[in-house]
Amino acid sequence: MALVATFMFQYNVGFNFTDGWATQMLPAISFSTLTAHIDALNARGDLAHVTGLQGLDSLSAMSPQGKDLLWLGIGAALVIGCAVARLRLSWWYLHPVLFLVWGTWACLVLSESFLVGWAIKTVLVHLGGVKSYQSAKPFMIGVIAGELAACIGWMMVGVIYYMATNKIPVTYRILPG
Repeated sequence: MALVATFMFQYNVGFNFTDGWATQMLPAISFSTLTAHIDALNARGDLAHVTGLQGLDSLSAMSPQGKDLLWLGIGAALVIGCAVARLRLSWWYLHPVLFLVWGTWACLVLSESFLVGWAIKTVLVHLGGVKSYQSAKPFMIGVIAGELAACIGWMMVGVIYYMATNKIPVTYRILPG
């Protein structure tokens, strides 16, 4: 439903081009990186060979550097280690999803929320044990659901405002920024 509504509003009233990061810089990153790799392959004379490969043969043309494999191994070990620790140790507080968002804008914006959630879990487990932590889960899910319901409510207010006035309402942001 959200996808249909988004397409409808963008088709009818246009897209907000004021966000330079989302509309200009971010989409260009993958193309700039691809262009750099194509130029490097062309300079070495390997472009025709690489583009001629099909299927699994293209995997044989990969040549990862030792440093790349080292970082890949470290990342895999951290994710698997944190996942196993989360399943086996009640006091373990690092979630493997952390490694997906580490160093991103989302982590910067949401880190305080994660810190508050971790602190609440730590206090609950310390004072009341795992049973109090498990009994608090429905409340915490309710807090998240309430935030989402408030966002949906404001979206509906925006839709009604647009239908009544034919003007775009003031933007309500779920995330700061």
